Amino acid sequence: MKSAAWDVNAAVGAIQPDVLCSNKPAHRTFAFQSYLCQKMFSNFQHKSYNLAALEDRSMWGCCKYFDEFTKLRYVEQIQKLSQHSTIMNFFRVKYLALVHPKMELCFFGNLDHRAMVISDQGFPSSAFFDAFTKMARRMWLLHCLFFSFERESD
Repeated sequence: MKSAAWDVNAAVGAIQPDVLCSNKPAHRTFAFQSYLCQKMFSNFQHKSYNLAALEDRSMWGCCKYFDEFTKLRYVEQIQKLSQHSTIMNFFRVKYLALVHPKMELCFFGNLDHRAMVISDQGFPSSAFFDAFTKMARRMWLLHCLFFSFERESD
């Protein structure tokens, strides 16, 4: 963020205004981590992540979720993941929710990443997007594993 001439304090203030009251620079890191977790775990409790494109998953049973988990747990390359449209939809929605256009413009000098993600014609091949997909894939796997277990009746 600093290398992109991003005003870190302004970004933190937009995410968690109370953090700026603290004079501890480490708290800024926690604000970003909190924001990231809020966006990535948003709607985690819904089988379909509350995404229209994944609505068919709301009917899945625990075995189907476990099958999805076992099928994707060792697949890391985006080219191989692209064969699974559901995870690609997840990547698309979460990227657009997580990375604000102003932030992307500041980081890259353009909105090419966003345009490519929105166009549904693939994904950017950058270190930034690669790191994002690795994180998002792990969230997807955690979600599949979560719904692989039957809930006990109350």
